[in-house]
Amino acid sequence: MINSSSKSVTRDPDVTMRRILKVNHAGEFGAIRIYGAQILVARRLFPDIVPALEEMRRDEIDHCRLFREAMPARSATVVSWHSGASAVLCSAS
Repeated sequence: MINSSSKSVTRDPDVTMRRILKVNHAGEFGAIRIYGAQILVARRLFPDIVPALEEMRRDEIDHCRLFREAMPARSATVVSWHSGASAVLCSAS
């Protein structure tokens, strides 16, 4: 927490990078789940858009994998409640 009375705030760039990686990874993880749900509905109601949704989901899986691979080198960790699912989704192709 930042003290509002402090005139100078020093931020650790490594901590900032870990936080950014965690947020980006979480966003990709969420996007994968959203596309999965959209694909399920589209298969029944809008089958013509399924290929496009599947392609976008594959892109998100790749992004998620890239963020996950970048995390260990920066000592960033995946939130434990979704670590297992994240490993499966981010490594799916």
